[in-house]
Amino acid sequence: DDTPGYERIHTYHRSGTFQEIDANGTEVRKIVGDGYTIIDRNGYIAIDGECAITVGGNVSIYCRSDANIEVAGSAEMKVGGNFDIGVARDMNIAVEGNFSVWANGAMNLQAAKKGHILSNDNLHVASAKEIHVKSSTDMFIESSGKTNTKIGADHIMTIGGGYDLQTGSIMNMKIGNDLNIDASPQIYQNSGRANPATAVAAIKALIHGMTPPALGTPLYPNIERMSSPVLAGEENFMYELPSDGTNQSSKSYIQQTIAQEGKSNTYVGDKTSASGGGGSIIPSKNQEIILATDNFTADFRLSEHFTLGMMFDGGFNVRHRLVDQNGLTKQQIVANLAALCENILEKYLTVLPGGIHGLGKRWKINSGYRMGVSNSDHAKGRAVDIGLIGGPERKALHHELIQQLDKLVPYDQLILEYRGPSSTWIHTGFRGTGGETFGGGTNRKMAFTMSNDKTIGQGFILLG
Repeated sequence: DDTPGYERIHTYHRSGTFQEIDANGTEVRKIVGDGYTIIDRNGYIAIDGECAITVGGNVSIYCRSDANIEVAGSAEMKVGGNFDIGVARDMNIAVEGNFSVWANGAMNLQAAKKGHILSNDNLHVASAKEIHVKSSTDMFIESSGKTNTKIGADHIMTIGGGYDLQTGSIMNMKIGNDLNIDASPQIYQNSGRANPATAVAAIKALIHGMTPPALGTPLYPNIERMSSPVLAGEENFMYELPSDGTNQSSKSYIQQTIAQEGKSNTYVGDKTSASGGGGSIIPSKNQEIILATDNFTADFRLSEHFTLGMMFDGGFNVRHRLVDQNGLTKQQIVANLAALCENILEKYLTVLPGGIHGLGKRWKINSGYRMGVSNSDHAKGRAVDIGLIGGPERKALHHELIQQLDKLVPYDQLILEYRGPSSTWIHTGFRGTGGETFGGGTNRKMAFTMSNDKTIGQGFILLG
């Protein structure tokens, strides 16, 4: 569609898989089934706004070479089950600020070789219960300042070998009671054992050359989804306003249809007048619930037999998304759709072939709610288009059906529409009375026939 302001490319497969590019350049792709992307060389993805990925099953990512992940802002990872990290070689963590680790269960730290803990400030080790420190060989404790040991109860020290106690200056020892020392006269002044300075050097070597990343300057753009006025409708391009047939999009498609299939719908057959509608208006049963709902889903019930998803051509929130538009909120649009289903579609089931069980087999909803700012009642949740599924006899069947529908419902517009040699459908608009539907008014009881987007007469005309 090359209409200025409405440029669009749309490809669709009968399985439901489709691709669409709208006037803003927004692209929507839906795959019904499996999807594969295979690139023989390099691949690049750049997104200036936000990115959300949701997967219903398992996710596997495999990199055959190095992988680099950089985040300019903050990062958070939540895992609902176990979280395992396996590293074949070295692993380094550098933190410019604080580093905290919590475990509500047991915590285990184990090294097959040396282990080092270094703090340039105070180091605290606390336990609500016992603390056990064990070494299979020598143990060294060194302090450049004072060493204070406070023991609330008895202090028991058992040494299987030698015990060296050295001081470079005065040693003060205060005993409240007796002091008993019994030892053989043997002092180690320089045993050649490794001193703590060597251990400090080893710790520095672990993080040599690794510096924390600089504080980033991330941007947090809030890019809203763009929406375009949508001209697409029931089958190909459909319009219920007589003026719509005069735009370039409509003219181009008519010319294309005539070139491919030849002229059609030129023979005027039977013509019947309209009754102006019948039946009374049913007040909405769940309007209060709708107006109080924030998040709508495809299975949201509009009436006994119809859900919100049935009123979306191409899938719920895919081709057409439920948004505030035309001065109406999402809740008001859904309330209009509920009134439409209650007063139009539910009553249509009494004459539609197969009733609700014939939906998708013998008849279909071509279009219900549409996205876009326009005068169309579809964009306000006040119109629905239905079509019979069949062959060449569809024109006569639609002409017969619309005469039955005419007497069933209190419609605003009831239109028998033709396009090309084989496309026929019925448009029904419902506005309620006064303020019963949002943005509505008194039903105008308009009934006429259109062919190739142009009104050809009042009432219902059978074209050959």
